[in-house]
Amino acid sequence: QKQKSHLFLSPEEAITVRTYNREKAVRDSVWRPASTRVWKQELTRLIDTSPKGYILDVACGPGKNYADLASLKHLYIGVDISERMVHQAKTNAPAATFFLMNMYALGFQNRAFSCFWAPTCLFHVPKRPIRNVLRELRRVTAPEGIGFITMHERTLPGGERLIDAGGGPKFFSFYGLEEFASILEDAGFTVLESYRDDHNYQPPHDYTIW
Repeated sequence: QKQKSHLFLSPEEAITVRTYNREKAVRDSVWRPASTRVWKQELTRLIDTSPKGYILDVACGPGKNYADLASLKHLYIGVDISERMVHQAKTNAPAATFFLMNMYALGFQNRAFSCFWAPTCLFHVPKRPIRNVLRELRRVTAPEGIGFITMHERTLPGGERLIDAGGGPKFFSFYGLEEFASILEDAGFTVLESYRDDHNYQPPHDYTIW
């Protein structure tokens, strides 16, 4: 499991994983508001419109989303590539199920999940292999399933770079709305809704919602 979780990673992604494995990154993630609390309305729509079944928390971090995602309608499973994050998640939510797992190779059967929650994670994947990750998410999602994704939108040469975002370097990719919509459709998804996030973040973020 440990070796498989780090297959397919680019050097930039490996640097990002090392940053998330640092104690400071785990500590900061524990104190940061859960993504389910930041995007409450989106969560409500996801839960209300997706069929009953399993929900996949992609890049679950320290497990803070568990209480909100494990509704009466859905059974919760969280995955993360950071060993420290998964360890912290199991400590924070011992009743939940967490796996150390790579988004490129999710160890689940086809169509296993009725929905997935994937904010603030897919923009750490380089642009060249992003379709592989999205196709893997599509593979494990039921045909009638629904997902939630956030990305970053910014104009940069090449649209991707390593950034020291505090606590160490992390790799980021940036997409325009039309650009990422085309990529999602190539991966087999139907875009139901997309828009720029209007939360007043401090410091400012340029999230797009999918």
